[in-house]
Amino acid sequence: MLVTLRLPAAILAAAVLTGCAATGSAGGPKPVPSEALTLKADGSVPWVDEPIDSVYTAPAAPTVAEGSKPCTSAQLTGRLDKWWKPSGEAVLGGRLLGELVVTNGSGAGCVLQGEAGVRLFSAGAEVLVDHASSVNDEAKRKAVPVPAGGTATMRVDWSGPFCGTARPPYELRVTLPHEGGELRAPIGPRDHPACSRNPESPDRPSSHLSASVFDTTVAPDPAAGVRSPLWALTAAATGPQQARPGARITYTVTLANPTAEPVTLLPCPGYLQEISSSAGER
Repeated sequence: MLVTLRLPAAILAAAVLTGCAATGSAGGPKPVPSEALTLKADGSVPWVDEPIDSVYTAPAAPTVAEGSKPCTSAQLTGRLDKWWKPSGEAVLGGRLLGELVVTNGSGAGCVLQGEAGVRLFSAGAEVLVDHASSVNDEAKRKAVPVPAGGTATMRVDWSGPFCGTARPPYELRVTLPHEGGELRAPIGPRDHPACSRNPESPDRPSSHLSASVFDTTVAPDPAAGVRSPLWALTAAATGPQQARPGARITYTVTLANPTAEPVTLLPCPGYLQEISSSAGER
């Protein structure tokens, strides 16, 4: 399948076509462009400069009753279920990023506000690591409502090298702000940074553990993890090799479907169109 788009554009200018469909809703009708869905007589596609939004409606932000008290360890349970390993970072022993999720299992809403103390344990003993914090005053002032049955999250960063003898399973012990008590949160994965000793201080435990303040849990768009069939398409552009500054050019973008399955272009997908030139180029 080939689809050809003939588009005029100004030299040294960038244009964004955010979409050609009106906003829809998850349970409502499909978005429909305001112009005809067929090609024009000359084979070009109509330019319809209309915004397009996700059809996914994010849930409302969590709230609690005014005057709700700070959360306590008696109300919350917590767990860290996954580590992510950033690629391309030159950190001795590597780095692990995780998200501690706490759940309010009580019948009353509460508020998490301020910096929490986070320590690492193994088999009931504290693991010897350095602690670092970069939480600013603005973050400390942020109040996070945690309704009954609701959740909040905290980012945890464990960077190497880790040369200790403590072995998994590991546990986080979190001292909640405003004298909320100590929350014990198991770490599901058994990973830890590798032992790649610091040549400047080979005998010093240089593994670092840091944590953010608590934040509101963000519900993901269910469609975010779904791979669009449009990724299978290939695009090729042809047009004049040169033009005068300020002049208009016409170029052709051809979409090809190399797969054995048809790919629909309805509702009309959004795309980015950009033309640029570096200084000195002619």
